[in-house]
Amino acid sequence: MQTFRLSENFSLHIHPTEKFKDVTMNLDFFLPLDSAQRPAHFLLSFLLAEVCDTARTKLETQKRLDDLYGASLSVTSDPRGNLDLLEFSCTTADSHYVSDSLLYRQMEVLRDYSCRPYLEHGIFEPHLFEECVQKAVTAVRMTLDDPASAAAEEASLRYGGAMKKRCLPSEQELRSVTDEACAAAWKELIDQAQIHLFVLGSVSAEECLEAASSLFHFSDRNTSVSLQAEPQTSAYSKMILKKPISQSWLVQLYEDGLRYQDPLMPAFMLGNGILGALPTSLLFQEVREARSLCYSIGSENLIYDGVLRITAGMNRRDLPEAGKLIAQQIDRMQKGEFTDDQLETARSMYINSWRGSMDHGPSLIWDDCRSVLLHAEDSIPRMIHRFETVTREEIREAYADLKLAEVLILEEDEDDPS
Repeated sequence: MQTFRLSENFSLHIHPTEKFKDVTMNLDFFLPLDSAQRPAHFLLSFLLAEVCDTARTKLETQKRLDDLYGASLSVTSDPRGNLDLLEFSCTTADSHYVSDSLLYRQMEVLRDYSCRPYLEHGIFEPHLFEECVQKAVTAVRMTLDDPASAAAEEASLRYGGAMKKRCLPSEQELRSVTDEACAAAWKELIDQAQIHLFVLGSVSAEECLEAASSLFHFSDRNTSVSLQAEPQTSAYSKMILKKPISQSWLVQLYEDGLRYQDPLMPAFMLGNGILGALPTSLLFQEVREARSLCYSIGSENLIYDGVLRITAGMNRRDLPEAGKLIAQQIDRMQKGEFTDDQLETARSMYINSWRGSMDHGPSLIWDDCRSVLLHAEDSIPRMIHRFETVTREEIREAYADLKLAEVLILEEDEDDPS
């Protein structure tokens, strides 16, 4: 990756590769995580994807993308760890496969939709604003209509910290955001955010640098952001909520106290494959397959929070027994009581998965982005090498201090009729 600093807190990062027949550009705006701004930033991801000052209708936006050989444009509000992220992503054909040079025009799309929104008297066009509020409300409703997602969100809200700040805004919060507040949030992004432009594809560094220098003129600012959330130490908490659903959902949050750059993190990640992230895992085999106590179960390593999350869907009557069995699998991880076959299966699957990500554009860009944010080389091959050398003792040590901090049960209102 080649990096060029264009101004204070605005950098261009070029990842030259001939693996793909397209070129992807991500323009990322980073700010410290702030729950008060979460609803406005979430709305901006809808408002800024529709139109801009030079394409004031959706039809004009579509025509502009079609003229770039069917380019795609997306805007996402994607907070991670302890930072807020608004990302503009544009992908189009590699110029080597078409008759035109598209790089400048592609980068111009990112500039126009991020920096030149369609405003009337300093605010977003009223009809567009109301339409995007409704779209945002619908998106949140659709997510939370899934009981597993609703349970995970509720557990994060109750746990607090960065996990709470990253939760989806409520319908009430979204409807309370004014047009003026969204315009102010956009201006804050332009004036205060740490900004990074990532380019992935078979491109000329000189051409990228010339285009970026010509198109983007951000004022200097001194904004510090941190991807890693500070690991918490919380008192144990348990909450049972009722909802008219067909099965109960159990969410457990365990504190591991590890940061992403901790030397034991690769061992913890690989251990998660043994515990609950893979079909061969202890949780899946012992709780679901052997005892039939749940319909689904798995674990997820929230690597920027120092938290392990276990989620399971089951009948209410099976919750106590399933909880005891889950605790037994955690105890096995802490004692290193898993087989060589389980370790080697997880090792093989994780290595193959990470190797596969080297052929996946978004994974490559995120790896570059993470390296920038952590101020360290964090290449995918380096992580693969660590997976190759992780030992049973390292996994045992990584799980030794795992502590259950939060239990959230989303329980069906009535017993399962079966």
